Amino acid sequence: MEGTIRERLTNTFAPIELNVVTVDAQSGSYDVKVVSKTFDNVPLRERHQMINKLFEEELLSGTIHSLTISAKPANK
Repeated sequence: MEGTIRERLTNTFAPIELNVVTVDAQSGSYDVKVVSKTFDNVPLRERHQMINKLFEEELLSGTIHSLTISAKPANK
């Protein structure tokens, strides 16, 4: 799943920095850190919503149980 998360985030946000860590594969817990120009001038709540929407199916099905997100703009 970590590879899928990384690939989807890369294809969608073209991050300057990306870190995906499996916290607990069995329970489906992941930490993601994304720095992208896509997030420039986008409020924090909206950045989180963008990422959650990207994994909506996995979150609803339970494939991803928890996704801890750090989403920062490139201009900070």
